[in-house]
Amino acid sequence: MLGDPFSGLIQQLLPLARSARDVVLVDDGTATLELATQLLAGRPLVRWHRTGPPPAAAYRTTRLLTPGRGQRLEVYTSLAKDLLLPPGGMVTVNAYSWTRGRFGPPDVLPGVDLVGTSLAETGLVDPGRYVTEVVALARALGCSRYLAHRREDPGKLERISRATGAEIVIPELPLELALRTGPVGRTVVSFASTMVHTLPAVLAGTGVDVVVHDGAVDWLKRDAPDRVRAFLEEVITTARNRHRLRIVHR
Repeated sequence: MLGDPFSGLIQQLLPLARSARDVVLVDDGTATLELATQLLAGRPLVRWHRTGPPPAAAYRTTRLLTPGRGQRLEVYTSLAKDLLLPPGGMVTVNAYSWTRGRFGPPDVLPGVDLVGTSLAETGLVDPGRYVTEVVALARALGCSRYLAHRREDPGKLERISRATGAEIVIPELPLELALRTGPVGRTVVSFASTMVHTLPAVLAGTGVDVVVHDGAVDWLKRDAPDRVRAFLEEVITTARNRHRLRIVHR
């Protein structure tokens, strides 16, 4: 059983499981969408925002995870309905039923929570542009809380806080668990990320409205790889088609 197949650590350890007949990947990240695409095309497993030549381990991981020679691949993920694996691969749905049964229901606040992203930290969006756009969005939506991504720069978060007056929340738990245990805003607005797929399942039955904001696609730097834009658009499209989420523009 393995986690994120794009992780350098996982890719280094995977050869140890070379003799395993069954390989189970457990991953709810949106990169799972990229996993299916890369395996079907036989391309190396590298993160969607990575540039430069792929490492040798990424090519080896594709070979080792592609079903065949008596080996079976199972992917356990909340994105199951959006995946098409090579022959011999199977997908099992993570519906978060255990999470809903074990945690919550949360206290629902009468405000708007905005989920942050690390697009600036990964070099895909200019930090100044990100702050400007997020401040304008937070004001327009009346956001009371900004739920920071674990990789976001503290200086950037401070600028957002000063300009909007929103409370900056840095969850100690994965955001799905943090919001399921509460508190959570009546409306949660997220950019194109894993959250637009996991939160609808985690917060089902709570009355919380999960909304997708698609503006980050337009904030990308001019030199951002075409693959990045296509990936973000795919995340938004699958969220709309699968969860019927409302898409908002500023």
